[in-house]
Amino acid sequence: MNCDELKSCAYNYFESQLSEEARAAFEAHSEECADCGPFVAICREITCEKLTEFLDDYVDDHLPAERKAVFERHLAICDECVAYVRSYRITRSLTEAQSGDLPPYKIPADLLGAILAARKKA
Repeated sequence: MNCDELKSCAYNYFESQLSEEARAAFEAHSEECADCGPFVAICREITCEKLTEFLDDYVDDHLPAERKAVFERHLAICDECVAYVRSYRITRSLTEAQSGDLPPYKIPADLLGAILAARKKA
């Protein structure tokens, strides 16, 4: 197993979805490789699935410092979770904006006034 193969099957390894042969190759490579050993150690700290349990607290900056450090070490090695956190922030921002009276983007004041006036007439 090489580094790219290890990283591509890391999720399946931690979810116990690898064959015994692939699992043994994963473990052997991670023990021998100076780059993959730390990668696997970080993966053991928190899985992608577990990361989602702390997502609100992370986005709101309410995680204790140690938990935040673990979270950010995971993000440093997991492009999928970085993309997930980014899309989560965007979704939350749009949802919060929609729940208020103002739209999530700027509308010219005269257009907004016309819309509100039309609403009052209806």
